[in-house]
Amino acid sequence: MAVVESIPTSCVRVPAPVSKELQGALDLATARVLSDPISSIYRHDLMEIYERIGDWYAEAGADHAALSAFEDALRSCRQLLDLHKDQTGPRLRLSDLQIRIGDFRKALGDETAAMVAYGEAVTIRERMLSYFPQSHKLKRDLAVAQWRMAEVDPRNRKRLMTSACTMLQSQQKAGVLPEGDRWMVDAIKRQLDSKPVQTGRWRKLKSLFG
Repeated sequence: MAVVESIPTSCVRVPAPVSKELQGALDLATARVLSDPISSIYRHDLMEIYERIGDWYAEAGADHAALSAFEDALRSCRQLLDLHKDQTGPRLRLSDLQIRIGDFRKALGDETAAMVAYGEAVTIRERMLSYFPQSHKLKRDLAVAQWRMAEVDPRNRKRLMTSACTMLQSQQKAGVLPEGDRWMVDAIKRQLDSKPVQTGRWRKLKSLFG
């Protein structure tokens, strides 16, 4: 079903002090979506603007504003999926956004909400990997999502970390794990033998966003 809803006025403005460039880009992208709600190109552009705003606030240390912007990007991504239900691109983008959202929710102290976000990312990446079982990137991304989920799910912590570690070790043994990701194997091993890390650790591990 095509998405034809209008965008609330409150969604057009973002909390100050966002840059004039980003606010102008948001105004333009929003106007385009309102003029053609079923345009996948306009929906994609709006999603990207919200992501840029989220990154802008994250760099400024405004966590609540960054979270709000990434949640707006997530809504735009879901609307894009309504237009292209069978495309893998928007679905994987949604999983990436849920990782970002989970990170901010966790950093802000809402680990239950973070678990929901990480859980959807894990589910999406597991499903995509079942379609593309030879994809090294999907395996790596699933391991990252499982590791994130383990941080907020004590009941399944060991299982998730073990799964993530096994997947990464397999890639390392096959020589396909990027050099910049090899540290994750030892980090997970250390965490398996220690207490959960303090909230906010993931905010420092920016290499995992790639």
